[in-house]
Amino acid sequence: MTAVSLLTRWIANILVLVHAGLLLWAGIGFLELVFPDPPWDRLSNPLFSESMLLWQWFIISISALVFLIGYYKRWAWTPVLLAGIYALMAFTCTYQTFFILEHESRFTEMIIEFIEYAV
Repeated sequence: MTAVSLLTRWIANILVLVHAGLLLWAGIGFLELVFPDPPWDRLSNPLFSESMLLWQWFIISISALVFLIGYYKRWAWTPVLLAGIYALMAFTCTYQTFFILEHESRFTEMIIEFIEYAV
């Protein structure tokens, strides 16, 4: 096995773990919508409305599912679908940053999030 194939496999495994984590995160977010007082510290931003949180957890879970199913089924359209979904996530992040969030570092965090989508 070459160094490139090892690196490729390593990166693929990391992406699988990241998207499994995103799916878990979204699942917890959905639970917080159903049970407003969970026995854990809430992950959901209290500044976001229920409809915004529903949208946020929906697109995060869809991105995770598309990646995971697409990866294991070897869908040719996975990169195109993910590019569209990540564009929706970036648009959502932009809206949240400009119209909902209030902390001073929100624009820096938005830029970091955009870089994460690109990588």
